[in-house]
Amino acid sequence: LVSPAVEPPPLVFDTPARFAPLASRLQQLNPHAVRATMELVGLQESGPPISIILAPENSETARQAPFWVSGYALVPSGHIVLFPDRQLSYPYGSLEELLLHELTHVFVVRVTGGQTGPRWFEEGLAMVASGERDLEDRAWGFWIGLTATRTSLEEINRLFSEDPPSVQKAYLLAEALVRYLMASFGPDTPRRILSERANGASFEDAVQTVTGRSLRELESEFWAQQLAWRRWIPVATSSVILWTAIVLLALAALRKQRQRAAAVKRQWEKEEEEP
Repeated sequence: LVSPAVEPPPLVFDTPARFAPLASRLQQLNPHAVRATMELVGLQESGPPISIILAPENSETARQAPFWVSGYALVPSGHIVLFPDRQLSYPYGSLEELLLHELTHVFVVRVTGGQTGPRWFEEGLAMVASGERDLEDRAWGFWIGLTATRTSLEEINRLFSEDPPSVQKAYLLAEALVRYLMASFGPDTPRRILSERANGASFEDAVQTVTGRSLRELESEFWAQQLAWRRWIPVATSSVILWTAIVLLALAALRKQRQRAAAVKRQWEKEEEEP
């Protein structure tokens, strides 16, 4: 476990003047949340400062990134790039959550000495670390839980490189898989897997050592659980009521997302107006 005495790594911001208030706010990122993330992945010491670039939309960095990307971590350098001008979309509710998500990627690299894992595992881990599940999570999760067909781990990795709806599906499935691992084999499962990786094991061997299962077996067990959960739904409700509930949840999630983005934008404008 991470000692409470261990301070989170310093955050060093590279930002234009108009983002200075935002940088000051992000500098105060909840240290308890950062320590919890360090504990999740098994990072025992803070390490060197982490460079964070706040890139405006008219920058070359922003022009090179797809419009739906709100931020990313550069591996293995450990730098983080955020685009404050862009409207946040699922799975991020705030820039603080986005920063914590990207910090998770940096921490994983530090724990493993640069060994990267499959995209679904690292993104799912970052999703678990970055915040609480709210209405939007439940709405998307409900939708995917009812409509998703069995998707292989390789296919989930590919979905991260496709269009925004596919990326959303990939994030949901990745988080669900990591939460399944933690629920089935203990909350310390991620850091045990990463510890094996740090010792030179392949990801497949690390998972086998920690869980006693192969990746194929875990994939089959995960989807068997999803299918078992869905079997009772036709008995519990009619199809009309079911799909009405899905639509209402999706609309509620969309409304919440837009309200949240508008509130963040108003806060930025207020901070920029203050002397």
